[in-house]
Amino acid sequence: MRILRPIRIINRNEGLRISIHCLIRAIPNIYNVTFLKVMFFSIFSIVGINLFKGKYWYCVLPKDDPIVEVKFKNSHMCFDQGGTWVRDAHNFDSFPTALFSIFSIASTAGWAATMYKSADFADVGEVGERHN
Repeated sequence: MRILRPIRIINRNEGLRISIHCLIRAIPNIYNVTFLKVMFFSIFSIVGINLFKGKYWYCVLPKDDPIVEVKFKNSHMCFDQGGTWVRDAHNFDSFPTALFSIFSIASTAGWAATMYKSADFADVGEVGERHN
């Protein structure tokens, strides 16, 4: 019966009862706002896929490699130097990752890095000039 103690407190306290009642009545409106937000995120994800698919890749060299200042123009130069061509965590190559990228941009968690990478990319399989 300890589980039911919060319910008894809600019934005894008038202000708390009104607050809980208002929260319960607001649930349908919260669903409407959530649906609208998911629709906008989906639209922007589809637009991002059309514009940025395959462009968030970069070259990673082994840590013990003495070549540090080489500017790679494309994935073939990266492979020739022994590097690996890696996809960024925030990319627009598929719908779930695009949705995740849009959500992270909208929540302002790491949006600046994604913005700078978007400004720097070139064509698919190539590395753009770094302007930031």
